[in-house]
Amino acid sequence: MSPFSSRYDLSQTSQALRPFAWPLFWGVILCQPLALAAIAATPDTLQDVPASRPIHWPQGFRTSQGTTSWQGQTLRRALQGLATTEKVSLLLDRRVDPGQTIDGNFAGSLDQRISALASQLNVGVSVIGRVVYLGPPTVTRRLATMVELKRLEVGKQAPELARRLAHSQPFSWEDLDTPQDLVARLCQEAEIQTANLAQIPHDLWAGNQLPALPVSQRLTLVLAGFDLTYKYDKARNRLEFISLPTRPALTRRYTLRGKPALVAQLKYRFPEIHISGPTMSGPLEAHQQLRLWLTGAAPTPTRPIPPDPQRIIFQKLTLRNVTAAQALQALCRQASWSLHFDPQVGKQHQTLVNLVGEQVPLQRALDDLLNQAGLQAQLKGQQLHVRLRGDGNNANAVDR
Repeated sequence: MSPFSSRYDLSQTSQALRPFAWPLFWGVILCQPLALAAIAATPDTLQDVPASRPIHWPQGFRTSQGTTSWQGQTLRRALQGLATTEKVSLLLDRRVDPGQTIDGNFAGSLDQRISALASQLNVGVSVIGRVVYLGPPTVTRRLATMVELKRLEVGKQAPELARRLAHSQPFSWEDLDTPQDLVARLCQEAEIQTANLAQIPHDLWAGNQLPALPVSQRLTLVLAGFDLTYKYDKARNRLEFISLPTRPALTRRYTLRGKPALVAQLKYRFPEIHISGPTMSGPLEAHQQLRLWLTGAAPTPTRPIPPDPQRIIFQKLTLRNVTAAQALQALCRQASWSLHFDPQVGKQHQTLVNLVGEQVPLQRALDDLLNQAGLQAQLKGQQLHVRLRGDGNNANAVDR
């Protein structure tokens, strides 16, 4: 369905899938119960998935301390209550099940509580002003950058159009409104026609309201649930809807005073930033961390140490009737691996697999998954390369 409503069942997902390094206890990494009914990413977005990024939380989120407790409450009600109590807007991606139940006590600052909830739900977080977007990591890792790119695009338009797209006001919708209706309203507000409104799939959304945001940001948030964004056709004065870029990037200039040692340090500490002289290109979050680091306003960021895959053990593994691609992505997150499919794999990655058990080592789960799907894999650095299994190949599923 939509924000606070979905057609997918994620009620059994747990924090075991969160893409962070796992703590080491007694020489073994014990993962929490791993369960999955559907992962929101499409096969195209599973190629070379990067690690999660630090979130740039506004000051108010970091200073609002409290304890939030939920016992058997649906996610929809939990988010509505939190939004009311903390006076924030929480927007749930349409692919996350709002009917799943939440149990737990979350203490600390508001950003810590939201992050802990997101980890339990196995979703990513993106913060746009006072709006917190919860959704598939493949979307949230791109959303803030896309919002900033669209903001910059507005400034390049004709003055009158720029004024309309930058117009900021609250935005709300009622239960059973459709995303097509919302986009049509936003385009009407900006006095712009749409070229392919039917490209947005039909859906019914639960009511919600957003604080005052520019039209460009509201459009970006509504379209994100469909992996879409927009571009402006100046000649026809209309918007066209296009796929979200796989790796959107911002280009900015920094004064480094020509110090080769500093440039080398930046390349190591900020691997998502591409450096070409004073020009640097990368996601918004990386630029935010980079600026803080250059000004001495933040601790030096460090690369996370990947967990030892040989020590990862799933206390409970429950992956039922999921595609091989979805299951592989879930397992790769535990090992902090990125995932790459050989083009010859084709639709083989859509083979349904089942992984159920207790105290299951990652290696055994991976071998079983690949056997069921007729695939084999080779680990190259921190990237798992998956290809078709050759006829009569009885070798181990994972080449080492």
